[in-house]
Amino acid sequence: MRNTFLFITMLILAFPVWGTAKEGFETARIPSLTSSLKVSSPIDFCGERVPIEEQRVKERFEKAFMYSIQDRAQVLLWIKRSGRYMPHIEKILKKNNMPDDLKYITIVESALRPNIRSSKGATGFWQFMGLTGKRYGLTINRKIDERRNIFKSTDAAVLYLQELYAEFNSWTLAAAAYNMGEDRLREDIINQETNDFYKLHLYRETQHYIFKIVSVKLVLSNPGKYGFFLDKGDLYPPLTFDHVKIKSSKEIPLVVVARAAGTYYKTIREMNPEIRSNRLNRGSYVVAVPAGTGKGFAERYKAEHTAWTAENTPGGKQAASYNFNNRMETASDNVISYPYTIHVISFQDRQRTLNEAKELKSNGVPVLTSLTSIPDKGEWWRIFIGYFSDYREARMAAAYLEQQSFSYAKVVKFPYAVQVGLYKTELEVQETGNALQEKGYFTYSIPDRKEKDKNRLLVGAFRTEKEADWFITRLKGDGFGGKPVVR
Repeated sequence: MRNTFLFITMLILAFPVWGTAKEGFETARIPSLTSSLKVSSPIDFCGERVPIEEQRVKERFEKAFMYSIQDRAQVLLWIKRSGRYMPHIEKILKKNNMPDDLKYITIVESALRPNIRSSKGATGFWQFMGLTGKRYGLTINRKIDERRNIFKSTDAAVLYLQELYAEFNSWTLAAAAYNMGEDRLREDIINQETNDFYKLHLYRETQHYIFKIVSVKLVLSNPGKYGFFLDKGDLYPPLTFDHVKIKSSKEIPLVVVARAAGTYYKTIREMNPEIRSNRLNRGSYVVAVPAGTGKGFAERYKAEHTAWTAENTPGGKQAASYNFNNRMETASDNVISYPYTIHVISFQDRQRTLNEAKELKSNGVPVLTSLTSIPDKGEWWRIFIGYFSDYREARMAAAYLEQQSFSYAKVVKFPYAVQVGLYKTELEVQETGNALQEKGYFTYSIPDRKEKDKNRLLVGAFRTEKEADWFITRLKGDGFGGKPVVR
C-alpha cells in the first residue's frame, strides 16, 4: 500500500517536471544577449563597412541591437510580414540596381505596416512626409494616399534614395539623410568638416538609425541564430493579385469595384490600403483585385458601373435599356444553371397576383410566380422577373427595372424550381403553360441539360428544395404535379 502511494506521488510530481523540461528546451534554443552580441564576421550596410572595432561605434551598435531584439513578439512579426512584402521590395530594388540592404529601412520606419502614421504626419511603409511624397510622384489626398501602397511608395523611395546617393556618394549617408533630411545633413557635414557618418555628431535619432537598420539586417538574414525558428510556411505569403484599370466619369462607390471582382468591399480595401474612402473620385485608377479575377473584369465592371449609373443619374430611366427576352435566349445556349432571379412584388391574393403577372408578361417581361408559406404571416404569392446565370447580369436587369418605376427589384439567389414536364414540341409547352397560368402559375422553359432536343417546363423560384416540395403539395391540389429541380 505504501509503495503504491509513493508511486502515485512520484507520478503526479513528474508532470510539472516534464513541462519544465520542455519549456527549458525551448528556452535553451534562445541565445543569451551576450552571445547574440558576438559578431564573428565583418558588418556592412549596402557594402559599406561598419567599423565595429571602434569602441564608440561598437557601443552604439550594441545598444541599437539590444533594443531591436528585446521585443521578441515584434521581431517575430517583422519576420512574418517580410514574407508578404519583401519579395516585392527586393524586385523593385533589383530592377533599379539598388543595394538589397535598403529594404531593411522599411522595417525600421514602419515595421512593414501600411497604415502607420507618425506624430509628425509621416505615413506608410517608407514613412514619407506629405510634401516629400508628392515631390516623388505620390498621389496624396483625402481619397488616395499612395504612401500606403507598397509598389508606389517603394518606387518613390528608390527615386529619393538615388538622389541622395548622387549627392553624398554613400549609401550610409543617403540613409542618414533619408532620416534627418538632406539639408540638415549637408549643413552638419560642412560645419564638422567630415563626411564620415561614424565621425559625425548628428541628431540623436539619426546616430542610431543606421545601427537599427544593421541590427534588423542581422536578425532577418539569420533568424535562427537569434532564436527565431520559423519554416517558410510560417511566413505570411506574398501578395497575389491582378491589377485592373477602372474609369468613371463621376464619383463611384468602391463596392461597385468589389462586385465586379466577385469579392467583398473589405477585401478591396485591404488589398489597396492607399484607398482611404468608400468612394473613388471620378477619373482613372489601377486597383489590385484577387488573383484570377482580372480576367473578364472590364466587362463585369462595365455592367456594374452601368447599373449603378442608371440608378444614380437623373434621367437614367430614359437612358437605361434591357432586352430580357434577348438575354434569356442568348444565355440558354451554353449555361449550366440559372440560380438568380429578381423579386419584384408579393401578394396574398391569388387573383391580384395573376392580374399583375399578366400585365408584366404583356410588356414582354419573363415572369415567374411561386407560392410560399411565411411563419406567422400566412401564404404569399411572389412575382419574379427573369432567370440569370450571373449575379451581375441580374443586377444590371434589376437596375433597369428600378428605372422603369419598380419601387422594389431585389436580386435573389433562389436556385430551385418545380419541373412540371419535359416536352419536345413548343405546342406541348404552350398548352401546359396556359393551363397552369389560369391558376396563377406562370411557367418558363429551359433546354434540358441531357436531352438537348427537349425543354423543361418549370414553375416558381425557391430558396431551398424544402420550399419547392411544399409548393408541389399546393400544385397537386390544383391538379398538377412536379418535382423539385435545380434551375
